[in-house]
Amino acid sequence: MPTAVDSLKLMPTPAGPIAVPTLSQTSVRSTAAAVSALVMAEQYGDSSLAAAQAEMLDVAYRGDLSELMLAGMRGLADCQNADGGWGQSPGMPSDLTSSLLALSAFRLTCVPARCADLEPRLEHYVRSQGGAAALKRTVADRSLLLGVLTNAAAAGVVGWRQTPVVRFERAAAPTWARSMLSSPQFDSTNPVMLAGGLARFRQWRPKNPVLRWLRGASVDSCLQLVAAQQSDNGCFRANVLSTSFVVIALASAGKASHSIVRRAVACLLTNVSADADWRCDCLQE
Repeated sequence: MPTAVDSLKLMPTPAGPIAVPTLSQTSVRSTAAAVSALVMAEQYGDSSLAAAQAEMLDVAYRGDLSELMLAGMRGLADCQNADGGWGQSPGMPSDLTSSLLALSAFRLTCVPARCADLEPRLEHYVRSQGGAAALKRTVADRSLLLGVLTNAAAAGVVGWRQTPVVRFERAAAPTWARSMLSSPQFDSTNPVMLAGGLARFRQWRPKNPVLRWLRGASVDSCLQLVAAQQSDNGCFRANVLSTSFVVIALASAGKASHSIVRRAVACLLTNVSADADWRCDCLQE
């Protein structure tokens, strides 16, 4: 049976009217990341996760998951700037972070047929700005950097080796053992960093056998640390971007069916607007 992702890739333009969303302020990044998260969760989760999504979708959107994602991507497509990139919100100058998130979303869902030149123009913009290497030089927020590159790696835009290494084994180790491990250089309570570290470990294992074993033994403890940062409504840090990054990373780490992902997906579906876009905050309980 075709998945929602397959349906989105193959779906022709529906005969009935679909409202093309007008994206709200600062929602380009959130919408691109949320669509990527839903694709990853649906594609790599089990059937019960898909059923849970369908039930929540009936409450939150009253439509089909593939239709939701298609409408969201059409809204993004209509906001592409003349230089091929995207800004943080419609009408803002293009930036590399927003454009990489958009490119990742279009790669995961396939470009809508009516925007045939969208992806080549977007790829040209990303290359002209220096791609992942430039992003690493210019983005000081390590959480944002890891989230964007993890999303891009999941979409095949960059290789997993280009994502930052997160030494999550130190955060997951007992207090008495932490002093013997190298500094992780990140906030051990940051769910995006922890989840991104799990994704990178699953996709690109370290060559050192001791380090490989140590990180493997720390996976369950790291998941518990991520779960401890999840709010009652399933969001992370009360915003769509962090919540989406955690879903993308955990799906890439082989944990798409985990309860953390289920709750985060429910949060995303609860907070989608009637126009099939996402704002910055996840405030609805």
